[in-house]
Amino acid sequence: MFIKLRLILFLLCLFAGNVAWADVAVQIDGPAGKANQTLAGSGGVFGLNLPLAKNAVNKITVSASDEYGNEASRELLITQISFDSLVAAEVKAEPLSVERIEQLVREGVIDLDNPANYNVSQFDIVLTIGSQTVPVSVPIAVPKNEPEPTGWETYQMPTGDGGSGGKPPPPPIEIIVFQEFIEAVVPGQPAPPPIPGVIIIEGRIKSLKEFFSVKLLMMNLSGIFTLADVTANLEFPNGGLSKVLPADGIASLGSILPGNGTVPGQKEKEFIVRGDELGIRGIKVNFGGKVAGPGIPEGAEIAFNGSAQTSVEVKGPPTFLVQVIHPDIVEKDTPYELLVDVTNTGQTPALYASLELDVGAAGRLVSCTVDAGSAPQCTNVESPEKRPFGHIYPAQTVRESFTIIPDKSGSISSCLGIADQNITLQVLVGAIGCLVGNFPPERKNADGLPSVSVLPAPNMLGVGLAAPVTAFFTKKMNEVSLRTGSGGTFNVYDENE
Repeated sequence: MFIKLRLILFLLCLFAGNVAWADVAVQIDGPAGKANQTLAGSGGVFGLNLPLAKNAVNKITVSASDEYGNEASRELLITQISFDSLVAAEVKAEPLSVERIEQLVREGVIDLDNPANYNVSQFDIVLTIGSQTVPVSVPIAVPKNEPEPTGWETYQMPTGDGGSGGKPPPPPIEIIVFQEFIEAVVPGQPAPPPIPGVIIIEGRIKSLKEFFSVKLLMMNLSGIFTLADVTANLEFPNGGLSKVLPADGIASLGSILPGNGTVPGQKEKEFIVRGDELGIRGIKVNFGGKVAGPGIPEGAEIAFNGSAQTSVEVKGPPTFLVQVIHPDIVEKDTPYELLVDVTNTGQTPALYASLELDVGAAGRLVSCTVDAGSAPQCTNVESPEKRPFGHIYPAQTVRESFTIIPDKSGSISSCLGIADQNITLQVLVGAIGCLVGNFPPERKNADGLPSVSVLPAPNMLGVGLAAPVTAFFTKKMNEVSLRTGSGGTFNVYDENE
């Protein structure tokens, strides 16, 4: 950096009998260089460019002399600040290890009771009981003036505590089972049987969200100046992250002293952030403070600010294989065992995982005790029933057993299942098989309307004639307003026809 000196030099040379003015030689010396200029006559204004030493107090000496031996000099102190070579910042981010997360849980930084700290992976199963007929209204088209009974049954599961992250948790799934009798495809063949009863099973696998360490390294590259009152704050340019520690994302680094010439003065600050939405998420760390030191008057410190950026990838919960084992025959008021196996098929552990299970419609969860020689004594279980797993590591399988009492008797005639994108759902019910689909990746539309998933899907093969059409809505619906398309029917054809 150069400084241009413009000074007025007055040299009064009084010599007896000599009134002549001589040329004046001006020289400026500094730690980073020198410059000179010759002035004619009695002096005057001169201007010179002089390089300055960066981030230093430059001692400048201005001297002048003429051919008669007259000399004059003066010293100036000029403080030069170059922020690009005074302040440096570096930010790095990485996922927290299992051990570090466990430590933060023990310290209370990560609250296991906060639903926002969990991913929720959901699956729903609809089982129909086939041997006992339960009346179901036939008409589906509903006149505008006089609503008639609808051609479906509606079941809504009890609401859990959610826990989808920094944004509100997805609303509970509402399940609507449609049915309408149609003429047999082949003359002489029986029409599809009515829906006798439905058992609905809903499971929610909760696992801790991803947490990241974001470290800001601030460096003072100067050997004489102090970076004072340094603060930093977090910013997420494209969202999808939440501040955990500090909770407001603002941190103080205090003062960063000068370095020793080879090693800069430095301080590091760690932030903890939580991943809420999938994808590459940007992190911007803003910082600022004041420069104090020699040549800078107290109270007139020089402000500085800047930022550093990095990013993290939020991958979401691991993938799971969920296998549900259900008997193929149920008997009214007789408890039976439901087995749920959960296997982590992903590459990362599912931390502090748990399974919440709801059972509705023609079944309910119970807890039973058996005394020798007596029938089981069962009491209803508050829904949902929660089973903690702890950590589920990759390739590890955990199993939980639940007890259900059905309200109806019969064999299971059809099975439908639907699950989140990260769940591979398998339902084992004797030899009937189970039609399984997936919820859409995003369960709400941009305009705020609810989304719906329907099973069986169009053109799906292997669908039994007894299988109902089941719609999974993300919000509670006004059943009278529902329409099923042209003619108000679903047609299911035998694949051999």
